Amino acid sequence: MLDFKRVQRYTDAVGAVRDATGMLHSSAATMMDCMYQENYRHYQPQHFDVRELVPRREFDALGDKALILLDARIVWTADALWEVSQKECFVGAYPLPEKQKNRRVWCNTWMFGGQAQYRGYRPHDAAIGAVHSQHRYGRALDLHFDGIPADTMRKWILANTGHAATRYISAIEDDVSWLHVDCRNSSSDEIVVFGA
Repeated sequence: MLDFKRVQRYTDAVGAVRDATGMLHSSAATMMDCMYQENYRHYQPQHFDVRELVPRREFDALGDKALILLDARIVWTADALWEVSQKECFVGAYPLPEKQKNRRVWCNTWMFGGQAQYRGYRPHDAAIGAVHSQHRYGRALDLHFDGIPADTMRKWILANTGHAATRYISAIEDDVSWLHVDCRNSSSDEIVVFGA
């Protein structure tokens, strides 16, 4: 589980810190800075099984090592968005089904008997998607949030670009029934919104 609370407790105790330039930051800014400075050369998902992020063929060949096909930033982002979707602002507006402890968030469904297997990493020989789709580079995920419309999640991301959970998101797809997020190398300081 991403430990936003640990970082918040640290920043509450410290109150403020200086960054590399010597500028003093408040607790809120410090929390964000701490999250950004994590080294994500490797990240093990906390809320997703590797099979939810890669196709069956790649998982059968590599097992849990198939995680190497994905950019650590996009895997971290999936966990961060899972955490956000469990927050009161969403639970209040979009209640969880009875007896369900956490909101379900999913990418691929093949491991559960579903058909979807290319919503995370997409191999170059896959017959779907654009030739240079960020999925083919392991930098994109198409997520579904149980009970939360994709457009609501897109609006939340665009309204909260300073939130730690949106840190690595550089593009989202508009007008689709899923939430496409990716961490492409972008020349824009803003999150790029593109059409299907």
